[in-house]
Amino acid sequence: MVSHLSNLEHKKLTKLLYLIDESAIKDGGIPVTGLEYKAWRFGPVAPEIFDIKDADKNIFSKYVSVKKNIDSTNILVASTVFDEGEFSRYDMEIINRVIEDFGTKSFKKLVDITHKEGSPWYIAVKENNIPPETDTDYVLDLSQLVKNDSEKLAVYREAEEIAWFRAQMKAS
Repeated sequence: MVSHLSNLEHKKLTKLLYLIDESAIKDGGIPVTGLEYKAWRFGPVAPEIFDIKDADKNIFSKYVSVKKNIDSTNILVASTVFDEGEFSRYDMEIINRVIEDFGTKSFKKLVDITHKEGSPWYIAVKENNIPPETDTDYVLDLSQLVKNDSEKLAVYREAEEIAWFRAQMKAS
């Protein structure tokens, strides 16, 4: 994704990745990244992506590095050539669709989109009385995106179980 968007700001990446997962879940029930998003002041954020700018915590250093732009914003630079082979054709369709639909939007506009009424971030903030200007460890319930579609909800729950099982296997 970094190689597809020039001068991609770090904070914008956090929103685009969320929107990729949101689109994938709404479309078929399975997220592309499997990241866990938390309710932070500027919307859903996966801490692994936020930490990408900290070299010590950067689990993605093989793929991307962070440079300061002229205005001191963090710009991402691809460390390797993007390998579409790491994703299914379906995943790439979703990634490309999100880049096409949202890639040119400003960070502020992406924040507005992820904060819209009824979104998992909005529901978490309202139901848990989270002050909107804080970063929390509250994990967003992305199943809300498909709660009215029993088939997609079942697929989402199964994907969650598989991700949990893989995490357990990796930890042992």
